[in-house]
Amino acid sequence: MYVGLYGTGSSHGYVPGVGKPTFTQQSTKNSCDTMALLKVNFQALSKGCGGCQREPVCGRRMLQVDLYLHPQRNNYLFNIGDSKTNNGYEIQGYDKSIGVYKSDKCKQPKPRPPLSYLYSQAIGTGVDQVRLYISNEFVRIQNNKGFDRQVCSDCLFALNGQPDKEAKSTNYDIHVALNRVIANTSRRGYGTCLAKIKWRKMDTITC
Repeated sequence: MYVGLYGTGSSHGYVPGVGKPTFTQQSTKNSCDTMALLKVNFQALSKGCGGCQREPVCGRRMLQVDLYLHPQRNNYLFNIGDSKTNNGYEIQGYDKSIGVYKSDKCKQPKPRPPLSYLYSQAIGTGVDQVRLYISNEFVRIQNNKGFDRQVCSDCLFALNGQPDKEAKSTNYDIHVALNRVIANTSRRGYGTCLAKIKWRKMDTITC
């Protein structure tokens, strides 16, 4: 698998605020099972802009992630979360479904956070491309078969300096894991062949 980043610079492209991907090659030679992990740093929202940002806003504040999938796929295709300890969940593509879970900043039973939404068949038969828009407390999920859902919740991605009690810091980062979960490589999958990542340019909102 090749993680392609829109832009110029390194062999993987360069996007401000997006770290160079860390690759872990599995034992097979098929490119659609290579695992990758990226860390993405968001800018603080300008004064007067807070909470859920549904529209593209200026700077590094809304990330677009395009994933290209193999027709045959299984287990953990991708995992996106605001904590490096995510062992799946928050946003999780698994087999044919995409699940959206509450983040660790909301009270939840351990070890499995309560499911907020499960989109069955969102990455099912015939789906070969998924697009996600990610910003503070927001995700929009689309695929090439017309699927389009948005979730806005203060229990989703903390990307605007909210306290991170576990890390004892403030949070501006997400982690994007491909063919694996964020926290480790033992929970892995097959079928994400290419990822393209870019920041959405400002459209109609001025902060």
